Amino acid sequence: MPQLFTIYFNMLGGTIFKWVKLAHSLQKRLDQKSAQIRKAGQNDPFKKEGRQYSKKIWYLITVYILVIYASLPIMPDLVNLVENFSGRQYFGYSINTLLIFIVGALVFQASRIGFKRTLQVLIPMVVLFVGVLDLEVPAERIHFLEYGLLGFLVTKAIRKLNWKSISLALLFVLGIGAIDEVIQWLLPNRVGDLRDVIMNSVGGGMGIWVGSVLYRD
Repeated sequence: MPQLFTIYFNMLGGTIFKWVKLAHSLQKRLDQKSAQIRKAGQNDPFKKEGRQYSKKIWYLITVYILVIYASLPIMPDLVNLVENFSGRQYFGYSINTLLIFIVGALVFQASRIGFKRTLQVLIPMVVLFVGVLDLEVPAERIHFLEYGLLGFLVTKAIRKLNWKSISLALLFVLGIGAIDEVIQWLLPNRVGDLRDVIMNSVGGGMGIWVGSVLYRD
């Protein structure tokens, strides 16, 4: 059973990696075509396509946030079910395996851009990963996964990455994480915790940082 659980997380990690690779490839083609058209002195029809792409990502972000909020009442029971099925130890191993896979996939993506950006992705992610391993409760590591993905998606939705847009993205993710804990505070079977707000913000901030390193001009 633990092996099946590990296989499931590996498949999930593979799906995330394929999505990131596809999104990066699409964005790169759009940027190349836009640059060629601007160089030729023509109107850029890909601006509209870029706006549509950004709008689709924002739709995806909206659905993703709603899923996070909707799962709050049932998450404790779901985690307990998984831990009873696989054991807390194997549950933690599976989450660690997924985290390692994601770090490796993102570092590989950065290595295709250059050595400097590879270090910009690798060093902070390794530091964060070591810190996450110190968490005694494996389920707490999920905060970094779900909000890291949220931050990463936000960078994909931003059409022009600069310090202003990145700062707004950080505030946006911080707000979503704070609302998450307010909802938990209102639920009878959950407890809102400032520590969780910090973990949500750190995970989201890391996702934004990695996305900005990979996709800024």
